Amino acid sequence: MTSTAAEAVGFYGFLLSTPFGFVGRICSIITFSSQALRSTPTGLVFMTLTVSDMLYLFISIRDFVSVTLNLPSIRSEHLCHFREFTSSLVACPHFR
Repeated sequence: MTSTAAEAVGFYGFLLSTPFGFVGRICSIITFSSQALRSTPTGLVFMTLTVSDMLYLFISIRDFVSVTLNLPSIRSEHLCHFREFTSSLVACPHFR
């Protein structure tokens, strides 16, 4: 399945880091949804950033499955447009 060390690191690194990313983002949502942090603009910005990071993780899972594992994925023009829009919106440097 993996032929080089770089592919192996990419494969296993993704498998190990993604669950930690979801756990961290869920903890962040719990933290930033407290009453004290929801009332400040900074807390709302961090909550929005956390949600966009989780969306990017979901998109990364689809890319990982379709590219790295060579599994067939849903091919739809609308899904492609949505993925491109979402990944460019989430990864936009102006929001970070």
